[in-house]
Amino acid sequence: VSGYSDEGFPEIMESKNHRYYLGIQAHPEFKSRPLTPAPLFLEFLKNSISYS
Repeated sequence: VSGYSDEGFPEIMESKNHRYYLGIQAHPEFKSRPLTPAPLFLEFLKNSISYS
């Protein structure tokens, strides 16, 4: 677990054993705009494109 809410609940999980493994309890796409995407969402898209 690499991120917690203000209440102490786990919200972000990562794996050290995989190049790109991430679980979040958030919605970065809701904060994204066409010219200013949320950093987490942008990295997800970049990695998805490079994988395909």
